[in-house]
Amino acid sequence: NPYSQHASFGIERELGTHWSASVDYLLNRGVKLLRSRNVNTQIVGSNAFGPTFGPIDPRKLQDNHVESSGSSIYHGMTATLKKRFSDFHQLQVSYTLSKAIDDSTDFITDLQPANQLDLAAERSLSAFDQRHRLVVSGVFLTPFERGVGIGQALADITVSPIVTVSSGRPFNLLLGFD
Repeated sequence: NPYSQHASFGIERELGTHWSASVDYLLNRGVKLLRSRNVNTQIVGSNAFGPTFGPIDPRKLQDNHVESSGSSIYHGMTATLKKRFSDFHQLQVSYTLSKAIDDSTDFITDLQPANQLDLAAERSLSAFDQRHRLVVSGVFLTPFERGVGIGQALADITVSPIVTVSSGRPFNLLLGFD
């Protein structure tokens, strides 16, 4: 059965009256992940792109088997600066540096290895790997008193923006042949 192992470690430090900073590490490892593989394959030659494949039994186009031989690993480090709610506002800035590696994206997409005979060669950056991510968020409350002057229109208004900036995700060019 597939399973995962998790580990995390974090340190938080108060900086003044309302501010704090933290650094956290997260590890997630997936083991025995399901994947589909064509076992009716053999190397029949090669070209400029590497080996070419053909069926072992010519009566079968494919003989797909499901096996639990995939694995994945995620390493992530997050640095966060927070200002607790005071003086009508709250702020948080978080930066994540991470790396996700696997040799089997998922079973649902039914993406089979390019080389059915060398599954270790499939290990690379995950399709969902996102190296950098910055999130800035806040809560801002209007400081006006209800029912007094401009407070009749602007009292009790809360604005909560969230801005996210991140690096792109890897992609794979499909040529239509191995």
